[in-house]
Amino acid sequence: MKVIITHPFCWPAVRRGTERFIAELAQHLVPYGHDVVTLSSTPGPSTWEDVPEAGRRYLVHHSFPSWMNRLRLQPTDPFIWKTIGPLLRIPSDVVHCLYHTDAISAIATRSIKRHKVILQIQGVPLPLTFRRLPPERSLTKMAVHRADRCVVISKFCQEKLRENYGVDAPVINLPVNTNHFTPLDRPKTGPPTILSAASFKDRRKGVRTLVRAFVMIKNDVPDAVLQLSGEITPEIEAELDTLVPSTIRQDVHVLGVGHLTDLPKLYREATITCLPSMWEAFGMVVLESWASGTPVVVTRHGAFPELIEDNPHLGAMFDPKTEGFETTNAEGLAEALLEGLKIASTPGVTEQCRAKSLTCSWDRLGPQFEALYHEVT
Repeated sequence: MKVIITHPFCWPAVRRGTERFIAELAQHLVPYGHDVVTLSSTPGPSTWEDVPEAGRRYLVHHSFPSWMNRLRLQPTDPFIWKTIGPLLRIPSDVVHCLYHTDAISAIATRSIKRHKVILQIQGVPLPLTFRRLPPERSLTKMAVHRADRCVVISKFCQEKLRENYGVDAPVINLPVNTNHFTPLDRPKTGPPTILSAASFKDRRKGVRTLVRAFVMIKNDVPDAVLQLSGEITPEIEAELDTLVPSTIRQDVHVLGVGHLTDLPKLYREATITCLPSMWEAFGMVVLESWASGTPVVVTRHGAFPELIEDNPHLGAMFDPKTEGFETTNAEGLAEALLEGLKIASTPGVTEQCRAKSLTCSWDRLGPQFEALYHEVT
């Protein structure tokens, strides 16, 4: 089967999770005989690339001149017309889209190319997150209703899609690469380490509440260390400094973005991983942590409850005490962190976390994407 996988941005420095998912999906499909092309963008000239064991990639030149910004356009919007030509030229049976802009392009070329269009909704489908003008909200609705099939990544997203768009969609969780993320082959040593891996520029991720909660638990766990791995601005870092007493500031380690190769080591050596965010469509960090044998602390919101399923060996949850954008329940998070550290010391927790991650491995979930392709064609 000829498959095109599309997304406006797949530069590793821009969208690490999407880049990794697309690469791993292609790597899963190619050995089974599928002809796979990844269609994305680049700040440089348009170019073809051969991707080892993952087919080919066509990158269209991306530009976003200032006049587009003045028209309130988004950097993703030019991808709608920039992909029309490649979609008309590249043979395909299925176009697997990861954003509404590329889905619009695939729908526009469908009558000519006779391909099927699958829209995989990566986020929580809330209409108010899209602007009315320019017509982002209308285009998203069009993509959802005119795609041959929508697929969502969690039951939480499935519920919101049905509620907001009246569309039912199957759930295929995002698979985790259990070969890339693996547990330590020895007992963990050193101080209790709380790892948070996220884009801290996004207030939904709750980094301010996490830092407040960390300060609260220092009396109970004086040698605890907090590691922050991800995008952060100097302004946010300075704000976090004001939340931490000078006596424990050395125990908050701001690691920055780093490299994808850093994450497996950070996960496996952490005592717990904490992601106190709101409105998470899935939470790949959770599965990556489990694959590394590390339990998690998360908000009882979004897709997190369906992942943990109240399994006490996998981690702890806390009530965000809001349906807003960012949790402020530092006290609840502090209690959950202490509970998570206690869970991490339980015999067999590494094996339990690893076993859970294997239920969401590419071996288990990858065939569901193939089945979806055959179903629509």
